[in-house]
Parts: sequence; structure tokens; C-alpha cells
Amino acid sequence: MGMGMGMGMGQGPGGEPNPYAPPVGDIEFVPAPVASDERLAASSLYSARQIGWAAYLGFFLAGVILLCANYRALGDKVRARRTLWVGIPVSLVVTAILLSARSQAMSRLGHMMISVQLCGFAQVVQGRSFSRHIGAGGKRASHWAMLACVATCVVAYAGLLLLTDATIGTAILTAYY
Repeated sequence: MGMGMGMGMGQGPGGEPNPYAPPVGDIEFVPAPVASDERLAASSLYSARQIGWAAYLGFFLAGVILLCANYRALGDKVRARRTLWVGIPVSLVVTAILLSARSQAMSRLGHMMISVQLCGFAQVVQGRSFSRHIGAGGKRASHWAMLACVATCVVAYAGLLLLTDATIGTAILTAYY
């Protein structure tokens, strides 16, 4: 018998399955079953990537606002409030730390790292709910809504900087962009 004769695709010698054989069909996303006590969001949810991109394109605050919006959509108002109460001061501290960076490259690197960390945090705390929401036929929030949140945060920060001091505002805007 020649090599491979008598063996089907994905079978080893003797007919047992070969764990090293490539898959024979497409791999499909199968959502985890929804527990009866778990609530699905009535409206659309932002993905962890959208939250990370919002934090990267705008400021950390934009990602915090989207995280809060997800909690509200899931009906968890306590966590939504807690996210804002903790997220707003943390975003101000993060912005101050990034502004105090000695070089523009360090500031941008820090900004990117913080955004990736917020994306990972969102995946940990809301990833399962998001996957179940999408698996049950729910919708993902619009990228345009995310960008509107980013633009609002950038304009709010710029306005705050113009009110405080024009020289600081110039330093912040050049540090980020």
C-alpha cells in the first residue's frame, strides 16, 4: 500500500482521528448560550476595540464614556456611575502624566499604551456580555457614534485648555497630535 492509501483526510493509521490534520470545513462563530438570568442589552453595545480606538483617537475620557454607555445599555446603572466617578479623575491624571512627558515620542507611546490597556480592560469586564449580545442578534454601536464621542471629548479638552491657559493648550495639542 502506498503512503496515505486507505486513510481519509484527518485520519491517522488505523482510522483514528489525526489531531494535526487541517480542518476540513469553515470554523463558525458559535455564541455561548445565554443564561436565563442574564440580561441582554436593549440597545447597541460598543466593542472593546471601539473603546480602545476612542481612547486612542481622542482622550482616555472618550473610552471611559463608551464603557459607561455599555453599562447603561446593559442596565447596570451602579457600574455606569462608578465608571464615570472613577474614570473622569483617572483620565485627568493620565492626561497630566502624558503632558509631563519629556518628549513627544514618550507622550505618544504612553497614550498608545493606555489605549491598549483600556481596550483590554473593556474586553475583560464586558467582553462576555458583548459576545452574547451579538450572538443573540444584538447590534454593535455605530463607529460614527464613537467618533462623535471622540470629537466631543477633543473639543471639550481644547475648550478647557483655552479657558485655563493658551500656552498649556498649545503644549497639550502638540503632545497629542
